[in-house]
Amino acid sequence: MNRLLAKSYDQRKYGKTPPDYALLTQHSRDVAMACDALACAVGTLALSNAGLSPALFERFRRTLRANGWIQDLGKAGSHFQEMVTSQPQLQQLMRHETFSGIFIWLDERLRQWLSPLSETLLMTVWGAMGHHRKFDERTTPKQSGALTMHVAHPDFAQILSEMSVDLGLEAPPYFDRNLTILKNDTSAV
Repeated sequence: MNRLLAKSYDQRKYGKTPPDYALLTQHSRDVAMACDALACAVGTLALSNAGLSPALFERFRRTLRANGWIQDLGKAGSHFQEMVTSQPQLQQLMRHETFSGIFIWLDERLRQWLSPLSETLLMTVWGAMGHHRKFDERTTPKQSGALTMHVAHPDFAQILSEMSVDLGLEAPPYFDRNLTILKNDTSAV
């Protein structure tokens, strides 16, 4: 896998070299910038309408940018990558935004790295997990094969690095191997 993708693209037009808009690195930048633009455009009004002090604006703005960076980290998962490259009907273990939030929340290295955002991290993660609003009472778990999260991929490291600069964080954790999630078969116990 050369590059991590955020979306499929017309391979007849672009061949094997995906355009920037399809790359997960560029898409992550774009989403974070869109969140920042949204904060700048309506953040003060949103705070006022919620009865919150305008002094919270910079924290609100940083929280929205963090949300933008986190939203699509789960797209680095093998199921999503297969879905946008070769198997559009693939049943994913879980949606990318769900995995983004779970990964941020449960990986101790990431939680430690993001500790300067601790006052708003839970809101940031919930916002990222719900950005597509695809869950309701009909949502059911799907059976699928093992999922590999490509956290050792250079594109994933690049996203975390740019996120750290944008949010004023220390250097991000380094992942020297990918994370694999598979069904635990307890029937042999």
